[in-house]
Amino acid sequence: MTIIQKFYCFRLLKSGQIEIVTGGWVMNDEANSHWLSIVQQLTTGHQWLMDNMGYIPKNHWSIDPFGYSSSQPYILKLSGLENSVIQRVHYRVKKELAMNRQLEFKWRQLWDGVGKTDMFTHMMPFYSYDIPHTCGPDPKICCQFDFKRLPGNGVTCPWGIPPRKIIQKNVNERSSLILDQWRKKAQLYRSNVLLVPLGDDFRYDRANEWDNQYSNYDMIISHINENDSWNAEVQFGTLSDYFKALHEEVKLADFPVLSGDFFTYADRNQHYWSGYYTSRPFYKRMDRVLLAYVRAAETIIMQVFLSSSSKQLMSLQLEERVDAARRALALFQHHDGVTGTERDEVREDYAKKLFQAIKYCQSAIQQSAYHLLREPVLKEQHQEDVYFDVDDIWRRHDELPSRITITLDAMSPSRRIVLYNALPFRRYEVLTLIVSSPHVEVFDHEGSPLMSQVSPLVAGERRLGFSANKFQLSFPVSVGSLGLAVYSVALRDAASINKYTSYSHVRIYNADYWSVELPNMFAVEQPAGRLADDVTLRANNTRLVLTKDGLLKAIVGPNGKTTPIHMDFVQYDTQKTPDNNSGAYLFMPAGPATDLNTDPYPEIVIIEGPYKATVYTGLVGPKEAEIVLAMSLYTNPSLGHSEVELQHTFQLDPAADDIELAIRLSTNIKNGDTFYTDLNGMQMIRRRYFDKLPLQANFYPLPAAAYIEDATTRLTVLTSTPLGTAALQPGQIEIMQDRRLSRDDNRGVNQGVLDNVRTRHVFRVVVEHSQPNCQSSAADRTSGQLSLGAAVSQRTLQQPLVVMQFTSEEVPPTTAPPHGAADIELASIRPARGMRDGSKLHGVGATFRRLHFDSCYGNDIVSKWYRVGDGQISLNDMFEVQPDKVFESSLTFNTIRNPIADGILTLCPMEVRSVFINQTIKHG
Repeated sequence: MTIIQKFYCFRLLKSGQIEIVTGGWVMNDEANSHWLSIVQQLTTGHQWLMDNMGYIPKNHWSIDPFGYSSSQPYILKLSGLENSVIQRVHYRVKKELAMNRQLEFKWRQLWDGVGKTDMFTHMMPFYSYDIPHTCGPDPKICCQFDFKRLPGNGVTCPWGIPPRKIIQKNVNERSSLILDQWRKKAQLYRSNVLLVPLGDDFRYDRANEWDNQYSNYDMIISHINENDSWNAEVQFGTLSDYFKALHEEVKLADFPVLSGDFFTYADRNQHYWSGYYTSRPFYKRMDRVLLAYVRAAETIIMQVFLSSSSKQLMSLQLEERVDAARRALALFQHHDGVTGTERDEVREDYAKKLFQAIKYCQSAIQQSAYHLLREPVLKEQHQEDVYFDVDDIWRRHDELPSRITITLDAMSPSRRIVLYNALPFRRYEVLTLIVSSPHVEVFDHEGSPLMSQVSPLVAGERRLGFSANKFQLSFPVSVGSLGLAVYSVALRDAASINKYTSYSHVRIYNADYWSVELPNMFAVEQPAGRLADDVTLRANNTRLVLTKDGLLKAIVGPNGKTTPIHMDFVQYDTQKTPDNNSGAYLFMPAGPATDLNTDPYPEIVIIEGPYKATVYTGLVGPKEAEIVLAMSLYTNPSLGHSEVELQHTFQLDPAADDIELAIRLSTNIKNGDTFYTDLNGMQMIRRRYFDKLPLQANFYPLPAAAYIEDATTRLTVLTSTPLGTAALQPGQIEIMQDRRLSRDDNRGVNQGVLDNVRTRHVFRVVVEHSQPNCQSSAADRTSGQLSLGAAVSQRTLQQPLVVMQFTSEEVPPTTAPPHGAADIELASIRPARGMRDGSKLHGVGATFRRLHFDSCYGNDIVSKWYRVGDGQISLNDMFEVQPDKVFESSLTFNTIRNPIADGILTLCPMEVRSVFINQTIKHG
């Protein structure tokens, strides 16, 4: 924009003639996006507006996402927004709300009993947000008042009656016609104030449209206002003008309260938009990887920034990279981004941006870790400066990452391993590295030897096999809250006796044709013939029972209880009739799922040791898919529940058309028609299976977690990738994996989904039993909570340790921040600007959330390892800041409020709050 254009833009904003609505980086999706990413994109936009315009949005406009989450209005409310407009809600739900004049309501969180979280919401009543569907119930009439469609402009009305230029001769008839539509629309609402949006996608990009819309409507408005007998007053206005007039006429107390979400969306017939929950899952997973990196990068950079003033310049250089990564993450939250509903060339552009953003974060993290650990002489930082190698190698934007092989030899007999924990509590887990030799040992940062396990490395995409000169090294690690920990891996004499290193036991089935050449320290069983019976896998005090096909059959927990869990891969075909097929948006199955047709007697490898036990199964489906399934048990005394990690690496056959792959877990849990899924990783909501609705209507978003339960047992599934899920039968959870579709579903993308790539999902399946004498009211609850153990497992899955290695002989110290509580989440910490008493302040903004757990499931072991606090957070203890510099803030830091007494923030369960740490330099 030129200086003159900026001047007029600012003047129009100041006068209220133009309003910026929502102010986020994008209009975000609400099904797949994680709430942390939603906050990131909203904060990125709000901070840009603050920096460049000094502007704070007050109203929300979200008319294109395909269904709505109740997490979004809570986030908006905390960000200072006061009113909201939404559109894409199931047509039957709209009809019900319209009949009861409930299209405007106070949207309240399920846990809120007093209305503190209420967000006033206006729902559009008709099919679309374009002009034919916003003036009233008859699109044939409304389209005649979209003056972009005047003859000669290249856009027509599909109903066959074009608009007419408003002149003195026809103004009375035209005004009467549209006013009748407005009156009919107004009958659906509780007030005499009516909102009539005037726009559409890709509009107002030419001056003649501005002129045509304004001049024709100006004549209509003037005519109506001059005609007193029509008893109407019309004006141009913004959303703020509408909500101001509405609230002046009707008190908030007179509007109904609604709670819950608006999934799954259908716009007509049985066209349910449940396909996009899963479309292009590779990039959905990439989104979560980047989110974890952004959180880790911004956290460790702020630790550098706050550690000493001399490091602030260096941290600002790193911040430029992380800010670019935030913007890439924010951009991908678009409702045609993370949804997988974009065209191929747009997906390619998104993927390259995500790929570069991951690289930026990895660079910033390893440089920050080096400065926190080594206290080097400060110098200017460049992205190419590498001190530590991050053990997550992304070579292309459309390929799975690989791992570093730690090469140990006479020239480099040892490596230091640095771990960074971006979670605000100490975590305990089993770490697995890849090493070049089985003759290794592990030491902690003090040089004390640790127990470890060495295993062969199983590889292969279609057929399994062992990697030559590569081995897995597994050992228990502990990393403090927001802390760095250092371990070392060293080569040892092959002839020496080492009581600290254990070697795995290996069993190979259905592969007697293999020529296995493993070092002789591994005990190998390779039975001849084909596996005919169940087999078991054990780690510590938990066992898996596997079918002869290498799939899960049951879990036997530490208490000896057996929980049947039958795993199956299934597939859906799409309907073939015109305009009734699956596509990027829609899921339109031809019928119930059928079993995936795979070759009999799959290759199975079982590897067992003291810290990790894994079964690998190679499933090959001719003309359908190839899947390598890895199921692992870990010896992790801190969790105490039965948990199996499932890792699926798969590729849909490029020659196949119209296949939708899913995994099904079937149990004997008596949950009836009720199950729970999460909303944006923020909260759990009750779902019900409705047998009167089509199959596709019973699928819901699975951003992070789902569970089924009865009076004694709960099965929880945690996911690394946002996908679609359903519970189509009692005791069952089904999760979509990928979709390959040859046809467009006529919702705007104008293509099928045929760009599938090899993809990997990680799930954690958790079995928990109810506590004695615990009175659970599960049947009556509209919301749910994860147990403490499942919540810890979910957070460590979503935010893995950042693993780095370097070759220095000097062992740096381990950072040891105070132990944090497991119910506190540090959602974000970043440089921020905000307004307080008319002055702009500069500093650091941090966002926190307090979780709430279901104490009826789980066990006492978890709480001994993971402390649950009282909701108080000492900012001085966490970041070593002066208490008088800590202020309350809006969620996105635009508005700085009162100081926080003693720098101690207090959170209630489920509450999210932001604080601002003032770093403004006073001059004078």
